[in-house]
Amino acid sequence: MKLMLSVMNFLAKYSTPKWNKVRPLRIACRKTYQSLARARSYVIAHWPEKITLPSICDKITQDEIVNTYPYPEGFAPWPEDDGIVEPGESAQGRGYAIISDSMGFVVNRSTSYVAFKIYERTGRRLVRPDREAYHAKNWAKLLETNGFRKVSKRAVRSAKGSFVGIIVQDGEFGQVVWLEKTLVTYLHEGEIITQVCSTYRNFEFLLEYHDLGDEALIWYQIS
Repeated sequence: MKLMLSVMNFLAKYSTPKWNKVRPLRIACRKTYQSLARARSYVIAHWPEKITLPSICDKITQDEIVNTYPYPEGFAPWPEDDGIVEPGESAQGRGYAIISDSMGFVVNRSTSYVAFKIYERTGRRLVRPDREAYHAKNWAKLLETNGFRKVSKRAVRSAKGSFVGIIVQDGEFGQVVWLEKTLVTYLHEGEIITQVCSTYRNFEFLLEYHDLGDEALIWYQIS
C-alpha cells in the first residue's frame, strides 16, 4: 500500500498545471491515479483492516466501520492552491494544484467521501449538470437534482435505508455526513437517540455523534 500511495502521489502531482504544463499528460496522470484509487477501494472492501478510532459510545466497536474510501491518508499532502493570484501577489510558482476524484469533488473532503459512499451503495455517480463546485452547503440542490428526496428525522431514526446529512452552517463550505447507524439509549427520563455518522474533516476520516434533534442537520434518503 505504501508503494501504491507513492505512485498515486506522483501521478496526482503531475495531473495539475502547477507541475505539468502538458494537458494530455495531465489527463493521463489523472485517469491513472483515479484507477489506482478504485483498485485500492476494492482491496479494502474485500480484505478490510480494522479502523482504530476512539469511540465515545461503548455500543459501537472500532472495527464495525470500515473505511473503503479510495484515497488514503497522506494522499496529495501538498497545500491546496486554486491558482488564483490576488492583486499585488506574485504569480511565480503558482498554478492550479487541487486534486479531484472521478466525480469532480476535491479528495479527502466530506463531499468526495459522501459522493463515494453514494456510489458504493447505489452504483450511481452524482451528476453535476451545471458543473458547479457544489460545496457541502449546496448539496440539497445537488441531491435533489439527482433524484434523492429530503426526509424527516423520524424516517432517519428507523434507519431503514441509507441517509446523507447536510450541515449548511458548518464553516465556510458546510459539511456532509454519511449515517452509519442510529443508537437508542433508554433512561428513566426517556430515551437518547444518537446518530453515528462518518465523514472527513481536515483531510481525516472520523466518526461524529449527532443528537437526533439536531436542527442543523438536513437529511436525504439515498436508498
